[in-house]
Amino acid sequence: MKKVTSKYFTKKDGEELGKKLREDLLVAINAKISGEFTKIKYELKDEQSKFLSEMHNIVDGLVTEVKDNQEFREITTYHIDEDRERIGKLEKKVFGVVSAI
Repeated sequence: MKKVTSKYFTKKDGEELGKKLREDLLVAINAKISGEFTKIKYELKDEQSKFLSEMHNIVDGLVTEVKDNQEFREITTYHIDEDRERIGKLEKKVFGVVSAI
């Protein structure tokens, strides 16, 4: 006699299908999560680049300001020293004595 195979959905078929669906679902979820992480990573890199660019612009402005202040200080210090010498000479001529500064 010939063995008849069942055309009905069996418990074993359900288990195999469930296992296959779980595997496919895990692969799909992993791919989705990986894609989202990659997307977030590139977004963060873009934000970091913008932030660093802004910081460099600020620092460049500060460096220029500091340089200008240093040059101004050197010039005014030289002028003050020169003026002190001139005042000292004038005091010596007029009063005969140089006052303490």
